Amino acid sequence: MAGFDDVDNPAIPVFRFPWPGACHPEVRQAEAAMIRWGQAHRLIPDATYLSRVVRTRYAYLAARCYPRAGSELLQAAGDYFLRRPAWAASPAATTSARHAL
Repeated sequence: MAGFDDVDNPAIPVFRFPWPGACHPEVRQAEAAMIRWGQAHRLIPDATYLSRVVRTRYAYLAARCYPRAGSELLQAAGDYFLRRPAWAASPAATTSARHAL
C-alpha cells in the first residue's frame, strides 16, 4: 500500500547507556527475604499473587537501582517495591496489614 511504509517498516530506536550495568551481589538473599516479609505482613495473600511477585522480581529491580547500597537499604528498597503495588492492586492487602508497615 502506498503511504504506509513507516507503519509496515517501523524504525526501532537503539538505546545506548554509556555506563556498565551493575547488580547488587546479595540480590538473591534480598529477593527471598522480601517474599518472606511480604507473606508475614499479608501483602502476598495467596499462591496466585505469589507467582506474580516472583515474576516481577522487585528485589532485582532494587538491586539494579542501588547496586552499591548496604544490605539494609537494598532490603528496604525491595520491600518498598513489593509493598507499593500490593496496596494498589491487591484487594487482600487489608487495612491492618497496611498499618503494620
